[in-house]
Amino acid sequence: MCPEGVNLDYFDDSLLRAEQVVTMLEVFTVNAPEAGAQHAQIAAFKSTHAILTQAKAQGMGLAAFCD
Repeated sequence: MCPEGVNLDYFDDSLLRAEQVVTMLEVFTVNAPEAGAQHAQIAAFKSTHAILTQAKAQGMGLAAFCD
């Protein structure tokens, strides 16, 4: 639910601009899994990190859905 007057459609709220991808990659990298993390956590981190890195390299945004 959006605050009154914001008027963000679901899809519009789910688009990340290229500069937001860069910020997400920086935050994501700082919060990398620590030694001893479970295999599934490390695999998920590597996959997401690769997606963000590729989008940054191409100067692209991403669609982010969290349902």
